[in-house]
Amino acid sequence: MAPSISTNPLLSLLFTFLLSLSIFHPLTTAQSLYQKCQTALDYTSNSTYASNLNTLLASLPSNASRNDGFYNTTVGTNQDSVYGLVLCRGDRFFSLIEDAGKITLYNAASINNPTQFVPFLKDLLSNLSNRAANDPSLGMFATEKTKFMGSRDVYGLVQCTRDLSMNDCSRCLEGAVGDVMGCCSSDIGARVLTTSCTLRFELYPFYTASDSGPTPAPPNPTSKGKKGKRSWVVSIGFAVTFVGLVLLGCCIFHLLRRRRKLQEARKQQSPHALLNNLDVTSTDLLNIDIYGGSPGENHELPFIDFGTIQHSTNNFSFENKLGQGGFGAVYKGVLADGKEIAVKRLSIGSSQGLKEFKNEVILISKLQHKNLVRLVFFCMEKEEKLLIYEYMPNKSLDFFLFDQIKRARLTWRIRYNIVNGIARGLLYLHEDSCLKVIHRDLKASNVLLDYEMNPKISDFGLARAFRENHSEANTNKVIGT
Repeated sequence: MAPSISTNPLLSLLFTFLLSLSIFHPLTTAQSLYQKCQTALDYTSNSTYASNLNTLLASLPSNASRNDGFYNTTVGTNQDSVYGLVLCRGDRFFSLIEDAGKITLYNAASINNPTQFVPFLKDLLSNLSNRAANDPSLGMFATEKTKFMGSRDVYGLVQCTRDLSMNDCSRCLEGAVGDVMGCCSSDIGARVLTTSCTLRFELYPFYTASDSGPTPAPPNPTSKGKKGKRSWVVSIGFAVTFVGLVLLGCCIFHLLRRRRKLQEARKQQSPHALLNNLDVTSTDLLNIDIYGGSPGENHELPFIDFGTIQHSTNNFSFENKLGQGGFGAVYKGVLADGKEIAVKRLSIGSSQGLKEFKNEVILISKLQHKNLVRLVFFCMEKEEKLLIYEYMPNKSLDFFLFDQIKRARLTWRIRYNIVNGIARGLLYLHEDSCLKVIHRDLKASNVLLDYEMNPKISDFGLARAFRENHSEANTNKVIGT
């Protein structure tokens, strides 16, 4: 019995044409013109019509590529006829690097030896990228398992889409390596996903252990029966891939839309509101009116957007890193007007660091003295928390005290000036400022030195403020080092 769908040749033609468009749909910004596919089947899978349909679908891609992107044909006779037509789009979207919808994922946990691990990771990813881009036998795919410091296994994987040239593959992977080194080179795992290339490293195996390179294509079928079976499998594979791409596109669109809404909402919030939204209570402020002053007086906190700081630090590059503190890394940056800054980037997921962050923003923005480090800006965007200070080129006092060579620069005149400056800063905190503040973590590493070796007290994350008529209070935990 002939299938009922075969009585409508126009519907068959439309079905095969639209399906062929979905098969040729690339991972680029080009959008399909229109599509409408009926899921209900009015024929049996083992009928003559089904066999003709599978044969036609399998013939469309190869014949279209051999005929300048256009091909039409008919398979079968009478009521079992299937009509097909395929037309490739006229715009060129293959062989182009695309990074729209780039996604960077990372494990927030940090490696134990970041100083040694960062150059090791860069060498691993660079070598993999070079192999994938320049060895044709690998099919633009490379993996490697190696040992860090002789004991810890590190796994890496890179891959480009095979329509790219070797130079474009190399450029795409270089960009991905740069993204990893800029954001998460001291983490225990990360990945970068773009539409043209992908990169990943972990401390555990996440790919099948085999020789790098794609699986070779299966041999050509030797019989009509095998050809029909393979065509059906290929059709299912294309359909599953297409559905997966649609779902991935929807997810990316949703994430980008949500991110844009959050950014717009944050831009509309005042710095005070952003601080108040932090899910921490700074007990060391004793509920003091830290925004202070007379009623109606507006003390604006120095807020700056994340993109500006990201650009000033060259995307938080390793070359700009000044050091690693208890709650995050410190980077050097240069603003658009040439002003040098020091950026403390709070480690993501540090609940204790959030308390110190809020404490320091509120206190330093309220205190002004030549022997206290000045908070230039602060930034809060999504999970990012940044404190931006004036840049101190001579680093901290301990940098000189505990170095046999640099200690010679500390003449008695400079030492007297440093001691006197620290004392003046403490006097201001204890007696002369609008708040009575106890630093609670004063040490050589928290005394910074400017160009003229003048001291500036820094790091008020553990500081405690008192009401004007109070001079003592109890503490529930040991503070300081």
